[in-house]
Amino acid sequence: MSTHNEDGYKVVADPEPEKNKKKKKKSAGREWGETLLFALIVVPLINIFVLQSYAIPTSSMEGSMLVGDKLFVSKFHYGARIPQTPLALPFMHDRIPGTNMQAYTDLLSLPYMRLPGFKSVKNGDIVVFNWPEGDTMTLERLSTRSYYDMLRSEGRKTVDRKYNIVTRPVDKRENYVKRCIAIGGDTFSITDGEITVNGEAFKSVDNTQFSYIVETKRGQISPKNLEKYGFMPSEKRYEYGQINANTYYMMMSEETAAALEKETYIKSIKKNITAADEPNPKMFPQNTELFPWNVDNMGPIWVPKEGESIELTRENYLLYERVIRTFENNPTLKWENEQAYLNDQPLASYTFQMDYYWMMGDNRHNSQDSRFWGFVPEDHIVGTPIFVWLSTERDASWLQPWKKIRWGKSFRTVD
Repeated sequence: MSTHNEDGYKVVADPEPEKNKKKKKKSAGREWGETLLFALIVVPLINIFVLQSYAIPTSSMEGSMLVGDKLFVSKFHYGARIPQTPLALPFMHDRIPGTNMQAYTDLLSLPYMRLPGFKSVKNGDIVVFNWPEGDTMTLERLSTRSYYDMLRSEGRKTVDRKYNIVTRPVDKRENYVKRCIAIGGDTFSITDGEITVNGEAFKSVDNTQFSYIVETKRGQISPKNLEKYGFMPSEKRYEYGQINANTYYMMMSEETAAALEKETYIKSIKKNITAADEPNPKMFPQNTELFPWNVDNMGPIWVPKEGESIELTRENYLLYERVIRTFENNPTLKWENEQAYLNDQPLASYTFQMDYYWMMGDNRHNSQDSRFWGFVPEDHIVGTPIFVWLSTERDASWLQPWKKIRWGKSFRTVD
């Protein structure tokens, strides 16, 4: 291209800029390398510090979340935890699929640290956390209580060697999701299934479920009517069952129970509440002599709070024993001669180093939660669910997506 200056002389312009030339195409090796870099480094970092996808495997949160829900869990709301076992295979939790091999090594182990979040765990939040009862794995099927009884009598080294027990890091224990009922510093109690926190009624969500005894006028409830009220036989195998020819147990909300009671084929519906004088030995802290509790009646219980102290007495020692010994790393804690001892020195009171929480499932009569295993420590908190990106029926086929996918339950926020 050329032009003329003011004197009429011909002027040749500079060649076309380099930007108009064709860009050099990336090699296949470079493209694969960038893809692998993103998959093996960027995605795991997002999972650790921002968002991670989880699936709901059980019905303990039925009502709020369903079996088959796939949801995104925010790590940044409460502040993301720094991995305690940073040397681990990406996209794996604690085991290599199909093997009994660890997917991590504890050659490098970091103390509990958490990045700043923009909120703290509050009463009523749905929380994902590492199961506090799942701090050991064993080749033998030992009950948790038996394990701790043996620790007291034989010592950790003897028991671990004898039963091949491996202690898992906190961040490699199973992930659970429940609703936070009480936070550190709260005092709560459960009376006939109703929860009070600091003397005030806990506001349950509308779809909180309980067990009901349903009696019909004429035999079985038809599959059509079971489906009408959300009881898909293949999907809800633990949510209802037939006691005899005319009687069912059903897990449902008060709203569903009220609607079902109006059906002409129903004779009666009664919420299945366990009486206060029927203690359950499986309830935390597994001592019916001092704590004759059950799923519908327990407490009052004070939830430990960081920096606060309590006097240790025979009445409360069992409530806080595991918190002090295991979660706050005081293995020498013991009770002898009506006195607590730590490092063989009398311990009259104890100041807690972390906040703790009390977690319960929205499906109140079908949930393994704090009523069975006690407090959840702050360092076990993973995050909070914020969005269900897909909800599927477990036993339906992907060849029939209109049946497999719960379209009305997918793409929704979590309350």
